[in-house]
Amino acid sequence: MNFKKSREIFSFPGAPKEEQERFQEQGEELGRKRVEADQRSPEFKEHKEFLDKVDFKLLQEIFRELAEKSSLDPKQMNFLGPERIVDGSFGNIGEYNSYKNIIGLSHWNIEKNAEQENLDIYLLTLKTLIHEETHATSRIECYQDMQLKNIAREKMGFAQAVRETTEQGSRWKIFFFDFNEGITEKICREVMREYSIRSQSINHQAVEKFLELSPIYKDAREMVDTIISVFAKKTGFSPDFIWKGFIRGLYQGDDLYKKELYDLFEETLGVSSVDALARGELPIGTQKDQVDLSAKTKESTKLKERLIKIFQRMRHIQTKKVV
Repeated sequence: MNFKKSREIFSFPGAPKEEQERFQEQGEELGRKRVEADQRSPEFKEHKEFLDKVDFKLLQEIFRELAEKSSLDPKQMNFLGPERIVDGSFGNIGEYNSYKNIIGLSHWNIEKNAEQENLDIYLLTLKTLIHEETHATSRIECYQDMQLKNIAREKMGFAQAVRETTEQGSRWKIFFFDFNEGITEKICREVMREYSIRSQSINHQAVEKFLELSPIYKDAREMVDTIISVFAKKTGFSPDFIWKGFIRGLYQGDDLYKKELYDLFEETLGVSSVDALARGELPIGTQKDQVDLSAKTKESTKLKERLIKIFQRMRHIQTKKVV
């Protein structure tokens, strides 16, 4: 499954082409206006000083390599340069706005978080940027609401969000948030390590120590690691092979509610495992006292064959001979 673009904005079904283009341009324009406003801000100097230290060319190259490994066209990857990165976010240390297509970095929140966790401010800012770039480069789908003329549904990697409207207003209901963030953060850390190895301006050992101390999305990362371990033990594939399949899933926008993946996860992780992941809970089938991970069985062979078919479709493997 390949997409021409990693990020796509869709208008409501049956909308004229002109309406589709207008809606897309509206989001881009909102992003540009936010950037222009940011450049007039008194805090912009500090923000620009950070951006000037980042080797965006190197960072983009590392993400391009990720795209190629995920059967995506690197030229279509939605990597954001410094011109689409602003100072500030909605209460978080960082965020990616898929409709406006901008990344927000809250230097105030980052400094506060770094002080609380005793972390290096620059490295935390850099990691926040890379985390949000991982979101921006993953498979993004935004859908417009015909009446609200706004984003009503969004898909970012594995995560899915739906806008719910009530008399009190509207709010987002998000599914697979922790699973998606766990994968995103693990990718972010791999990219940051690679960046520190290739860059001349950052110390690799300092980055390793920083990542060891940083607690961000620790529970989500551990959830993903546990799921990878169960998949590996029950199928016979290596954990690294399973992990790379998850990376492809994030960049290709796989839907865990689609029957093929839903059934695979249910059989591997236990009944209702997909619903548990959607709620941000660890499936009961991943608990050691709930599943036998000892000798190979007919079931494990069957699961491996099904996983092979899925990975072949994702172009993760080319033949059934891969183990």
